Amino acid sequence: MNNHVTSRRPPWRTVLLGFLGFTDLPIKVNCWYCSQDSYLLPGGKQTERYWHCNICENTNVKDENGDIVDTLPVMYDAKLNRTVTPIQDTSRKFQTRRLCESCERNQALIYQIMSDYIRDENDPDYDYYLRTADDYKTSLHQKYALCDDCQLIVDEIVAEQKAALRQRRFNEKLTRSLTTKAPRKPSKFEYGSMGLLWIWLHGMTWLICFYAFWYPPIRHNEADLITDIKGSWEAFATYFALSTISIQNLSLKFTFSQVAKSGLMFVIQRISYMGQILHNYTVCLVAPEKEESCQWDVSNHATLFLIVCLISFIWMNWHPKASKTYFEESRIQRWGIYTNIQRFLYVARLGLLLVLCYAHEQIIHVIMEITLIIMPLVNIAFKSR
Repeated sequence: MNNHVTSRRPPWRTVLLGFLGFTDLPIKVNCWYCSQDSYLLPGGKQTERYWHCNICENTNVKDENGDIVDTLPVMYDAKLNRTVTPIQDTSRKFQTRRLCESCERNQALIYQIMSDYIRDENDPDYDYYLRTADDYKTSLHQKYALCDDCQLIVDEIVAEQKAALRQRRFNEKLTRSLTTKAPRKPSKFEYGSMGLLWIWLHGMTWLICFYAFWYPPIRHNEADLITDIKGSWEAFATYFALSTISIQNLSLKFTFSQVAKSGLMFVIQRISYMGQILHNYTVCLVAPEKEESCQWDVSNHATLFLIVCLISFIWMNWHPKASKTYFEESRIQRWGIYTNIQRFLYVARLGLLLVLCYAHEQIIHVIMEITLIIMPLVNIAFKSR
């Protein structure tokens, strides 16, 4: 294991000192064999083009074009290999991997005693001997214990077997992950539908911000977040209690059909209502002289907007280059920054609802103006990369 290669991220202090020029930053590399990230610490002899992965124990070698190299000249020319003199371990009394004669006789004796200890299945005391077999075997090993040298040999063999088993499990897990996570190119319908939903979501958010900038929402009564939460919880508890009573009086099949029918009607009504909302927004923005008909109460739109924002996580990371990359994140430049920005916008859309419901008119005006400027610039900047 190389001490100048680690899988741990550098702490923020090291990153800060590196940006200030007081120290060298670790170099981030990705193993071609196990796809795990590692960091080359300063002071080591390994480089980005030649380094050894401590996770999967493979050496990554790249040519001048950045392509992985499978064969090296040292594999075919013995003169290029460095001569190493093996170190002889003279501290051990026995250099073989076999037990001494006394320990071998004791182990054979334990095996013979245990084979005679277990009775036939037809024996009436079979269950007793089977239940006490492990304790009896432990007592025999304590009575006929191995000598120190043989115990050392056994411990080394067990440690080697455990290490080989860990390596085998890691290789099996790596092979299984590569098999189950094979790159998959999205279909045209999947790519197009996700793209339309992504564009529609950001367009709708931008339209609501633009509309709220010109026509701040009105409030028929003083809105309070805690009061609304309590009222919503009481309404939900009442609805749940009434639903439980009605379900007890109806058959299960009829109940499921009623729930499915109600859910479908709700979705159809919400989609129709959303179309009316967008139509009214567009008309008011195009014809601002009808200002009296453009007043709106945010409480009528809160539920619909909240549902759309909550389920938007399904398509919020859509990218125009996804159809060409088989959804492999490493092939899209600055993918991590892009996903973090989309997560920020996801939270911002939820916060926008709270601002519209409970913020003062002047605060709404300022926040909507900032959102109208920042949101399109952020998406355009990272879409062009």
